[in-house]
Amino acid sequence: MTGEIFSSLAENTILSQSLEYDHFEKKYKTSFINGVDRIKKGCSLLNAAFKLRTNDLFNKKSKKQNYHYLSGMLIGEELLSLDFGTINKIIVYANSKLGKIYYNALKYIDPKKDIILIPEKKIAKSQAIGQMKIYQQSILEKSYPSSYEI
Repeated sequence: MTGEIFSSLAENTILSQSLEYDHFEKKYKTSFINGVDRIKKGCSLLNAAFKLRTNDLFNKKSKKQNYHYLSGMLIGEELLSLDFGTINKIIVYANSKLGKIYYNALKYIDPKKDIILIPEKKIAKSQAIGQMKIYQQSILEKSYPSSYEI
């Protein structure tokens, strides 16, 4: 849902006037972490969104910086709502773009956690293996219909 909400805010609200897409690069890490930090410090999403808009109106941040700030806010909200309590290792299954973003957020939220990014090729392979296991299990259980009526 985080991506859906991001898209909705970035494309269908007044915030769209304060945002411009650019690939996540080192130069945007500070803006991204600032977004995570606002949420980590207890700021509401509405207040943080207002801050994003004023960043643009008062030329405090560029539209590209704001884009990554919004990303940090929403990913921060998502991750900070999870209970990592006794977990020492977090495994991230995501494409390289999202994996990098989530890695940065997780490391900022709790630098002591061991964050492991699974390479995209391994993700694709694990998906294929999982689908094969589901298929094999369905054959063993014969849980699929032998014919379909329309």
